Amino acid sequence: MTALRDFTACRSGMAALEFAIILPMMLILFCGAVEITNLYTADRKVVQAAQSCADLIAQEKSINSTKLADIARAVELVLEPYPSTGLAFRISSVEFDPLTGAPRLGWQQIIGGFSGAGRPAPTQSAANLGLPGESVIIVDLSYNYTPLFSSILPDRFAINELAAARPRRVRVIPCNATGC
Repeated sequence: MTALRDFTACRSGMAALEFAIILPMMLILFCGAVEITNLYTADRKVVQAAQSCADLIAQEKSINSTKLADIARAVELVLEPYPSTGLAFRISSVEFDPLTGAPRLGWQQIIGGFSGAGRPAPTQSAANLGLPGESVIIVDLSYNYTPLFSSILPDRFAINELAAARPRRVRVIPCNATGC
């Protein structure tokens, strides 16, 4: 009986035991907070990259392979410090018929193996964004974010963003690049 009373009265090691019980939950909460913050920051970077890409193209009078390569590199730089390995995007020029105003695809450039599966067509995205005889640039960007703690969280998160910009210097931006 005295041994039981001594055992319940003994407080040495209690803090270590409580810490050992709470430590796994604290580590999971810490890792979760880090990943949520990184995922949010990556999402903001993807939004900024898509908008920057559309804006850079909208400033041009015409597009060629060199300008497209420069713009693709600029998109990668906007994403830093995140790796650009999971980056793919589609740049489209949607032109509006001068008579009916119906949108049709003028040209399109795919960078990084963009599949477009489950994403809206550029003509759908551009509906009601332009006047007859004008055009709009649609950028559909997809990024696969890989978490730091991938053993705890899912392997990848897909982040998609759609950006549109109207040309500033001409009504329709022609593309002279290979594959347009």
